[in-house]
Amino acid sequence: MWRAALVGKLNTKKLATLKAGTKTADGGGLYAISGPDGRVTWGFLFTINRRRRLMSLGKWPDVSLATARDLATDARRKVRAGIAIEHRKAATKRVPTFAEVADELIRSKMPAWKSPRSKDQWRQRLNDYAKPLRALPIDKIDTQRQSSAFSGPFGTKSPRQRRGSGG
Repeated sequence: MWRAALVGKLNTKKLATLKAGTKTADGGGLYAISGPDGRVTWGFLFTINRRRRLMSLGKWPDVSLATARDLATDARRKVRAGIAIEHRKAATKRVPTFAEVADELIRSKMPAWKSPRSKDQWRQRLNDYAKPLRALPIDKIDTQRQSSAFSGPFGTKSPRQRRGSGG
């Protein structure tokens, strides 16, 4: 019950009058963080593996004080139980497709190539052999998809047979 005294220092009046650039504790790891522009963001401060982390819980008034307290309580329970807390930023990151990564690889290799045709050859080979993978996000490509994408062109003919040089 002694924890109840630690939580609940903030109210809506205090939130509305926070100075820009300050961090004010509500208790239990919940903070109201006022940015340089005066907008208030909720943050939950916790420690995992001896490292302090700050997880954003949303912006006030979109996320109310009561909701921020509930979110902080849930996060606190997860930290105590040893459950990994997911940061919201990680969930919103967009994963690039195979085509985007392949194009970036080609761009990074171009200065080292002596022939200007190398770029076109790489693009053509990726279009021919990795076409089923091009639209997929890279985190969805596994060994089975790789094998099925590359088994057709490489499994039936030798490179010489594919070029038409005999066999």
